Amino acid sequence: MNKKLWSFLLAAALLLTVPVFGMPSALAADADPADVDTQIILIRSKLEELIVKDDENEWYYTVTDLDHNGKLEFIAASQDPETLNTSLKLWEADEDLTGLEPCTLAVEEGASFPDFLTDMADTFHDPKTDAW
Repeated sequence: MNKKLWSFLLAAALLLTVPVFGMPSALAADADPADVDTQIILIRSKLEELIVKDDENEWYYTVTDLDHNGKLEFIAASQDPETLNTSLKLWEADEDLTGLEPCTLAVEEGASFPDFLTDMADTFHDPKTDAW
């Protein structure tokens, strides 16, 4: 099976366990399970458009709620094997949960994103600014 598709399917399977095992910490604590299901179905329907076509680099995918606003993000990331620079593409569900909007991510010229490709990432919350 295609590694890219396999990564997405694993992420989707984890999210579908919400009704059985409770809300994963990657989602807002007050996220409506019906909205989560709607968003998973939406992301699945757009998968062909979201998969990055790149013969030179391997891309990895995940679904999460980075900013804990109840809207899921679909993330595509790749690391150049020579420079170790990380490339990142990100989409978030729109307000009415019927589409995905690309997110603009700014990095300084010549910089790359942090090494984002890992099995686990910590989440931190700044209560002063309510930022995740």
